[in-house]
Amino acid sequence: MSQDHYERFQEDIPDLIDEGLIELDTQEEQVQKPNIVQVDKAIPITVVTGYLGSGKTTLLNYILTQNHGKKIAVILNEFGDSAGIEKKSLQLAEDGDLFEEWLELKNGCLCCSVKDSGVKAIENLVQKQGSIDYILLETTGLADPGPIIEMFWLDDMLESQVGLDAVITLVDAKHGLENLKPKPQTEENYGDESIRQVALADKILLNKVDLVSKEELDQIENAIRSINGTAPIIHTNHSEVNLDNILDVKAYESSKAPAIPKYVSNNSHLNDIQTICLKIDPKLNDIKRLDMWLQSLLWEEELTSSVSLPNFKVLRTKGEIELPQGFQGLQRPLAVIQGVQRMFEINVIENPDEESIESRVILIGKGLDYDVINKDLLDFLYQ
Repeated sequence: MSQDHYERFQEDIPDLIDEGLIELDTQEEQVQKPNIVQVDKAIPITVVTGYLGSGKTTLLNYILTQNHGKKIAVILNEFGDSAGIEKKSLQLAEDGDLFEEWLELKNGCLCCSVKDSGVKAIENLVQKQGSIDYILLETTGLADPGPIIEMFWLDDMLESQVGLDAVITLVDAKHGLENLKPKPQTEENYGDESIRQVALADKILLNKVDLVSKEELDQIENAIRSINGTAPIIHTNHSEVNLDNILDVKAYESSKAPAIPKYVSNNSHLNDIQTICLKIDPKLNDIKRLDMWLQSLLWEEELTSSVSLPNFKVLRTKGEIELPQGFQGLQRPLAVIQGVQRMFEINVIENPDEESIESRVILIGKGLDYDVINKDLLDFLYQ
């Protein structure tokens, strides 16, 4: 992430230091620092999301009973009926033994309070508990996961003790088509949360496939693909899945290329959330103009040309761009793009694959006109 990019967003990042843990050294008094556990590396967080009844809690209970050798903290966030502060059940599993603690958050819905206390609360939990290997965060079925993802996808400069690993979205195969239709907007939600949950997924668990026919399965898969053309779809029954498919995915790791299928089609969903694939000429010699274009598209939500594209919104950005040999001293340099809503970063790595790749930028969002955006990108890069 560039310095300008960092400065642009640092004011939106929550304070990750608990003021109550700061040691004050004065001539009059000294406050003893609590006995806390120092964490050597960031603990991965997987956000588990999905519409109501898709099987999120069943998945988490399944994970807690498996022999995976990890001490996993699972934070459940069922949407509360009552106002005020709710206590959330925090379960920890080690060698099959379960026990409970209580983690106080400000609100029954984490996405409403995470900007105030979510990161700090979880970091404090890690410090006080210690020996936690992994964190699974379940969102309410009515939540837009975007703010949560932005909050935990922290830049390396922040040196957070927790870091986003992946977003896993569950979809009910039986009722998925109905769930993916826009709902009436209320005070609690915007009406298209289930669609955003699919759009922002790094992997999708299509659950309860035993309850549908082959034709129904094809229909729901096509609907998912029309929204998110990059996330792998994994079939499950009772939310049972090989844990290697959903833990330690490293979907946001800057030192590796993002998982992008070889072929990504430009699809349009019935409510206008879609995936578009922008192909870039392999002769691109630098990434400065690409960075400038993404700043305009994501930060300003404007095209670089005079063409107007009203009411568009990018939810997820991925990309991989081949650069000339010797760029930044690398033999096979590859620019890797990762972005969530307005936040993005470009990192240049050594291409781990021997074969050449197709340089492209993938956008998932609402109101994306492929022809207009593609022309704007190419005109700006090569003008």
